[in-house]
Amino acid sequence: MKYLCGTALLALSVTTASAADLALKAARTGPVPLTWTGCYAGVHAGGVVSDDRTINNLGATVDFSSPGFVGGGQIGCNYQFASSWVVGAEGRAAWSSLANSHAASVRFPALGNIVVPSQFGLKNDFLASATAQLG
Repeated sequence: MKYLCGTALLALSVTTASAADLALKAARTGPVPLTWTGCYAGVHAGGVVSDDRTINNLGATVDFSSPGFVGGGQIGCNYQFASSWVVGAEGRAAWSSLANSHAASVRFPALGNIVVPSQFGLKNDFLASATAQLG
């Protein structure tokens, strides 16, 4: 009798554990469907190069290039509808160290073609864009 009660108790606990496992398996669902809906933010960094040319009124040209650094961030949101269409918007802003200068001259024909030395400068320190998307 003593062994029979111990076996019944063991069988009852094994059955209860199995029932608990079955309940967990039934609670699982299928895979979550992929969606493009949501917002995001990020940063970017890189290099920038400008290849420029100045031309004076006599047709003489000066070619020059300007290397620099660019870095900034972006933020946007997308919304997926009709199961396969996405509409969204994004804004970007960046700082740039792009700058260069070279010697130049200014001619004054009204004053007897007097030529005055000057300096030509190029600087692009901020870039920004806003885009919309549909697809």
